[in-house]
Amino acid sequence: MWVVRRNRARVLQITGVPRGKKLTWDTLHKAGYLFEDRGPIYYVLEKVSGRPRANIETVTYEELLSRMPNPEALKHTWVACYVEHVQTPFTYRPLIVITDVPEDKTEKDIKRFVDTKGLTPHDYKMAWANHGIFRLDEAPAEVVGKIRRGDHNKVLKYEEV
Repeated sequence: MWVVRRNRARVLQITGVPRGKKLTWDTLHKAGYLFEDRGPIYYVLEKVSGRPRANIETVTYEELLSRMPNPEALKHTWVACYVEHVQTPFTYRPLIVITDVPEDKTEKDIKRFVDTKGLTPHDYKMAWANHGIFRLDEAPAEVVGKIRRGDHNKVLKYEEV
């Protein structure tokens, strides 16, 4: 069994993980479980022995995998994110999700699409400053998890400009 601890207290238990399989933060993030370290609060992912405890959220490994996004759908989805680079690692805040994008489109095509919709992100009065565009299958796991949780502003369906 694997657990996520916050300041030594269990906050999530994952059961049924196959022997020899290592669970990672990326897997949890892509399944929609985001644990962000802020200040004195820190999270630890570790393998433990014993039985699951009552009154603590418990999920099976199969349920965790079923929450993972379809890899084929990720290839046709792009996201525009605000990139906070005050700390390392960078944190990302998804703003616009663009779906149904043909595979042959590039980052430049997606930027043009967002610009023509009048949704160009600005920072310090500069277009696209501190912002990035990612194809979702290449985006950081944190971005995928935040989108699955609904932490974004707009969803657009791609259409030719």
